[in-house]
Amino acid sequence: MKKKITMNESPFLDDREHLFENSIGFVIFDNFPVSEGHSLVIPKRVYSSYFDSTEEELRGLNELMFQTKDYLDKKFKPQGYNCLLYTSDAADEEDS
Repeated sequence: MKKKITMNESPFLDDREHLFENSIGFVIFDNFPVSEGHSLVIPKRVYSSYFDSTEEELRGLNELMFQTKDYLDKKFKPQGYNCLLYTSDAADEEDS
């Protein structure tokens, strides 16, 4: 049976190693990577839409994204990046 994740929970707020972290969020490697270095930038505050981010959160998340890009450039030398963001119901994850 699948359990819907609510706004008070996040499947990413576990004990995984953080590649980078600041007061706004953190970066983890994806457990089911599409490509080498597939990473997730996660806000510490749980909310369903990127567009609900405060200006301070946007700055902090952007800082983490660029820090991660610099790291991935050096470690994996990717040819490019796909940067996705989730909003509203698209952000609702399901756990098995």
